[in-house]
Amino acid sequence: MANIYGPEIFKGENITDVYPRVLDFIVGKEYCYALVTVLEKPISEKAKVVDEELSLIGINLNREIHEKYKRFIFGDGKSGLEKIRKRIEIFLEGRYRRAITSFRQLSFVLKALHLLNKRIWLYNRLLCLTVNPNFKPLSHVHMSNKPVPPRLLLLDFKPKGEYLNLISVWRLDYVDTAMYGNWIGLSLLLREICLKSGKKPGHLIVIVNKAVLKDPAASRYLVETFKSRYLLG
Repeated sequence: MANIYGPEIFKGENITDVYPRVLDFIVGKEYCYALVTVLEKPISEKAKVVDEELSLIGINLNREIHEKYKRFIFGDGKSGLEKIRKRIEIFLEGRYRRAITSFRQLSFVLKALHLLNKRIWLYNRLLCLTVNPNFKPLSHVHMSNKPVPPRLLLLDFKPKGEYLNLISVWRLDYVDTAMYGNWIGLSLLLREICLKSGKKPGHLIVIVNKAVLKDPAASRYLVETFKSRYLLG
């Protein structure tokens, strides 16, 4: 029987606490099924600017680790900064944003958060789906090589008291070139919904059905960059 790596669970306070450990693990294994990460405090208590270049406000990050990823150059010649910027755009304005706002899904979540005390059943319906099989471009997603279905499948908002947690489910994610930026995008989304609903930011839980590397050679060097006291390259 072939080796099946997973499930694996990683926990930590924030993105920069957990991400280097996840990357190191995947570099050693090449892939993982059912990778679960729990970020206990993805949002900072203070609404301060943590990265002017990316206009990041209120995200809980270790600046040293963050800068190492930003300045790292991948095999395609693009920097970590470019990778992060692309993922943020997808969540705030691009295809993921269009998907979760389609059929007024995100609007329903915001409206429901104000009704939770009156309608308990809403707790399990704060969902945003990114795949609609009836949408013509995706109607043959199982039978054709194109179009490729979105890697992000589901966002599930889970309130607990005054806090709001966010669970995201991915069919696949690239740990080296996309995951770091995706976690930042998810954190920004959680912060946005909390500001609009009056909830306090809780945990960010990310479930990836298959975690892989897109640039294995560069990933090994990125792991060493994180471990070094200095910025390599």
